[in-house]
Amino acid sequence: EFDWVILPGTKNTIADLDWMERQGLSDFVRKQHARGARVLGVCGGYQMLGRSIDDPHGVEYGAGGASSREGLGLLPVETVLEREKTTRLVTALTPGGARFGAYEIHMGRTRVLADVAAFAIVDGGERDGACLGRVYGTYLHGALESASVVRELMGIAVEQRDAQYDALADWFAESANERVLNLMDKHAKKN
Repeated sequence: EFDWVILPGTKNTIADLDWMERQGLSDFVRKQHARGARVLGVCGGYQMLGRSIDDPHGVEYGAGGASSREGLGLLPVETVLEREKTTRLVTALTPGGARFGAYEIHMGRTRVLADVAAFAIVDGGERDGACLGRVYGTYLHGALESASVVRELMGIAVEQRDAQYDALADWFAESANERVLNLMDKHAKKN
């Protein structure tokens, strides 16, 4: 059981969500949330947390590749992928008062369908993201680089954050190595 599950950004939201589904990771995320984990989605991860992702222009799959699929359903939001990419630098303020610099780089617009808290307010008073219970979604890359955001969101100090990042990197390296070795073994047995 995990305290946090973080879904990072992605260039191909629908394709990566399809992959997560095939790997059983979508169910894993939902089960961890049901057991009490907090879930944070950044950019494409935020889009995945919603109810649906629509690609009417074939942004991900090219011309004629329009598609649509359900999201993980953990946030009351819907995303429509657009032809134009949003890229901008912003300054943002969390509900708890943490001010931080961040950037956006994403395809699509996400519409919040219910009266839920924003993840942050960006320059000019615009809402970013959505928060509902233990689920947080944001388009703001770099939010977790801010010590005050990490302290507000996760309740840990920078020193603890760095130790947690190191522990996560060690776990990932060990798990990835094991997974790669298993895949190599399966491939060798086929040939």
